[in-house]
Amino acid sequence: LQDFKPTTALQAVVEYGLFIAKNPALEVNMKFSEMKYERPDFKLFEDGAKAAVEALKNASDAEAAEKAYLQWDKLCGHFGTMSNLVYVRHTINTEDKFYDDETNYFDEVSPAFTELCQTVSKALAENAFRPELEKKFGKVLFKNTDIFLKSFDPAVIPEMQEENKLSTEYEKLIASAQIDFDGKKLNISQLTPYKQSADDKVRHEAWAAEGAFYKENEAQLDRIYDDMVRVRNAMAVKMG
Repeated sequence: LQDFKPTTALQAVVEYGLFIAKNPALEVNMKFSEMKYERPDFKLFEDGAKAAVEALKNASDAEAAEKAYLQWDKLCGHFGTMSNLVYVRHTINTEDKFYDDETNYFDEVSPAFTELCQTVSKALAENAFRPELEKKFGKVLFKNTDIFLKSFDPAVIPEMQEENKLSTEYEKLIASAQIDFDGKKLNISQLTPYKQSADDKVRHEAWAAEGAFYKENEAQLDRIYDDMVRVRNAMAVKMG
């Protein structure tokens, strides 16, 4: 995607769709290890959402509305791809500083991206050609859109950002496990075969070893859980 350079921000949605259409191999013939990561320019998505909303509101027919939605959906796909690349590569090695920083970036901007998605979804749900679009995309898409519009409010963005950070902290803590077992240093996933052993003694010892890790980190786990409950309760109160 390094060659994807929109001439103006408001043309980003259209140009991205055309770029991918002309380079389909980018999406179907690439190994995960070869996928290039670049931090998404959030301004691109802000302007892309604005363009999509304007195009949906000013669409002269269902075909124009469909085109506007699909162009936005394609742009969203790029954000999702970059976000997932960061998530997977960070979980592979939570000590990689680059992807740790990128995870922090997505923890911060993802709720704001959700707000952009909501503005486009609202324009889609209220589109004058909704009946025709429902026939094209199916009613489930619009039912899910209606639910999405009720399940998010920009007022909870600060709580969503904190929730993301707490989730990342938990993932890093669990990934940090180095448990002495069977003469090896094992993480929690590597203990799984032992926990499923046909030998009762091995199973018991494996579960006890994992439990000892949780016990050792009890204070931090309790604090994360307590903060999660507090944050999610605050979100629920704000959402009514």
